[in-house]
Amino acid sequence: MNHELTSAIAPRWKRTFLTLFGGQAFSIIGSNVVQFAITLHLALTTNSSILLTTAMLAGYLPQVIFGPLFGVWVDRVNRKTIMILADLFVAAASAGLMIFFLISQPPFWFLFIILMLRSLGQGLHEPALLASIPLIVPRGELTRVSGYRQAVDSAALLFAPVIAAAMLNFLPMAYIMLFDIGGAVIASAILLFFVPIPHSPRPERPEIEKPAKLFTGMFEDMKAGIAELAKYRGLIILALVVACAAFIFVPITTLFILLVTNNFKGGSVEIAAVQTAFGIGMLTGSLLLGLFGKLRKKVFYMAFCCILMGGMLLAVSLLPPEMYYLLVILAALGGMLFPVLTSPFFAMVQTIISPGVLGRVMALIKSVTILATPLGLLIAGPVSELFGVTIWFLVAGSIMILLGGICLAMPSIRGVDDLLMTRQKQGKGQDYGRAPGLSGSFPAKKPD
Repeated sequence: MNHELTSAIAPRWKRTFLTLFGGQAFSIIGSNVVQFAITLHLALTTNSSILLTTAMLAGYLPQVIFGPLFGVWVDRVNRKTIMILADLFVAAASAGLMIFFLISQPPFWFLFIILMLRSLGQGLHEPALLASIPLIVPRGELTRVSGYRQAVDSAALLFAPVIAAAMLNFLPMAYIMLFDIGGAVIASAILLFFVPIPHSPRPERPEIEKPAKLFTGMFEDMKAGIAELAKYRGLIILALVVACAAFIFVPITTLFILLVTNNFKGGSVEIAAVQTAFGIGMLTGSLLLGLFGKLRKKVFYMAFCCILMGGMLLAVSLLPPEMYYLLVILAALGGMLFPVLTSPFFAMVQTIISPGVLGRVMALIKSVTILATPLGLLIAGPVSELFGVTIWFLVAGSIMILLGGICLAMPSIRGVDDLLMTRQKQGKGQDYGRAPGLSGSFPAKKPD
């Protein structure tokens, strides 16, 4: 059974979390800057949509394919160690690309390999981070913390393109790689020396704890993660809802460009205004969730956001050309609603799923949601080309409203809120064990 945090631990979790994410911010922003710089470099040097699509797939597919297996390692190995090694692996890939740029112009196949290697590192890091958060954060604070985590991601998405574009104007590509390398080293050093993360419960079978048997029974453990998630039908459906939201919404940021140029006859200034409004909306929504995120009826708020987002997309599809200013407002609203839809879901998973299997479950869910992103991009382009850009907004808005209605109507989904309340009554924190690292340890819990 879970217990309340002791008075000695309770004040410490905020400092631990802020230190962790203060360091991770360097890594996240650095990775986003380099990722966008590589994409922009390909766009400027090739002007090929096929190569850009291939680069996009190289950045996504490794996480989709290997994510569930990475989740097994997250549950077997020290999660702090995994995050450090994953960050340094991504930095090593960037260092390899930097060396190639210093020697000559790298071929396209080498860029794709680097993107795939970076994707592998990110696919290992993300579930380890998500599975570590419940070990240092009380259950009642997970939604707020998820909002702050999303705020870091939103800030990176908002500012990374600007930073990358500015750097490309003044620096060779080789030196831009240092931005990622430096961010990873700073994040790893902070995590190593200043962030104590308790050990998670060991896997179910003690024979796989030995390093020599790191690969033993991986598929069995992966099945165990699937079986754990299958216990909660409502969570599975909500995971599909979040994946559908990613499938629908991620292409929107690209389609806004076509919408502005085709329907509103705008130029670069108008495009930048809409894109900036969307990014600021995401950042604002994430921060508001962090400040006021103790939501009691999380499923209700997710469903409500689904319906509002659907209404926003429908309104965008019907706007006349003279109402461009309203498009900017609706873009900001859509950006604000997206983190309120997605972030509480991950807090639900962190609250409900046992810490010992959380890495596997998180990796499974992230693989599904990541797969939805390139699928949405691949389908949205041809659909918009054949039927016009507004058709995507029209169909997407209708689907989002339908998804919101399903969340409100299905008892198994509404029951997730009751399960969350039960888990939180059992204890606002998790069982804390010894925390590895130079920062000391959390005291062991005594049974009631």
